Amino acid sequence: MRIRDSILASVLGLAIAVPSFAQTTYVGVLSGGTEVPPVSTSATGSASVVLNAAQTQLSISVQFQNLTGTYSASHIHGPAPAGTNAGVRWGFSGVAAGWVFSNADHDGTLSNFITTDVTAADVTNLNSGNFYVNVHSNLFPGGELRAQLGSAPVSTAKSTWSRVKSLFR
Repeated sequence: MRIRDSILASVLGLAIAVPSFAQTTYVGVLSGGTEVPPVSTSATGSASVVLNAAQTQLSISVQFQNLTGTYSASHIHGPAPAGTNAGVRWGFSGVAAGWVFSNADHDGTLSNFITTDVTAADVTNLNSGNFYVNVHSNLFPGGELRAQLGSAPVSTAKSTWSRVKSLFR
């Protein structure tokens, strides 16, 4: 047996024994125009939610700037498609230490917030675009900014099989 065949057999054995699944990233652009009903604001921002490979945890990164009011709360709501509202699924409360504010609470960033109660139904709804991030302010208690998530999930890691094939190209 050639050495290349031995290496291939070993690598394939590992790939079969330890399956690797990619984490998935969902992104959204925060704006007042996507609120329901829409609000007039010059505030903008972005949201990124990463579902781990086991599909059991979310890591959230949200940034915004120029809120008309001062920041009051933020959450992931759902399930609800674009244009409709739903209750809070995951709140960002209790993570104040993870927030970095500037400009008297009109600009902010939150990252590395992890939620651990993700269900199979939640994953299905994420993949269907049925969750959204809301940033609330004192002037817009129903939400000043909204970003629908999951409309275009992007794989953030190659599968093990793709890595094995690339070794022999």
